Amino acid sequence: MAVYYYDDDLIEETKEHTLLIYCENVPGVTSHISNLFSRIGVNITSLIGASSEDHHVYRVIIKCLATANELEKIVKHVNKLINIIDVKASLTTAFIEYEMSLIRMNCTKENYAEILKISDHFQGKIISYQQDKIVLTFSESPERLDTIIRLLGHVGELEIVNSGVAVMEKEVSQTFAG
Repeated sequence: MAVYYYDDDLIEETKEHTLLIYCENVPGVTSHISNLFSRIGVNITSLIGASSEDHHVYRVIIKCLATANELEKIVKHVNKLINIIDVKASLTTAFIEYEMSLIRMNCTKENYAEILKISDHFQGKIISYQQDKIVLTFSESPERLDTIIRLLGHVGELEIVNSGVAVMEKEVSQTFAG
C-alpha cells in the first residue's frame, strides 16, 4: 500500500517497511522501541519480539507504515537507545518474510470442495472442523497470504488472525573464482 503526502512540491511515499532489531534481552526494551515509533508518529502494523539463538540477545521485528525519511529517522533514534546491538531496515537489507494465518469460515456442502482446493493448492492445514465452521492455517509470505485470503474471501466470509511477520536476512551469495 502506498500513500502520498504532498508538502508544497515535495512528495513522499508512505510504504510498509521492515525493521529487524537485535538488542539485549532485558525487561522493557520492546516498550522503549515501540514508544519511539509513537513519538515520531509512525504506525506499527506488526510487532514480534522473541529470543534468539543467544539467550542474551532479543530479536524485535517491526513492520511499519513510513516514508523513507521517517524510516531513516527511526533507525537513527533506535540505534541511540540503550541496549540496542544492531538495526537492519528494509531500505538497505533484503529479508525473507514469513507469516502464519488462522482463518475461520463457514463451510457448507456447496463450498467445501472449493475451500479444500484452495487449501491444498497453498499447502494449508485444517486445524478444526465443527458443524458448519472450518479453521485453516497457512504459513506463507505476506504476499501469498494476501492471495489466499482474497481467494477464500470469494468463497465465504472470513475471520482472520495473523501471527505477525517473522523475518530473516537473505544470504548474500558469493562467487568463488576457481
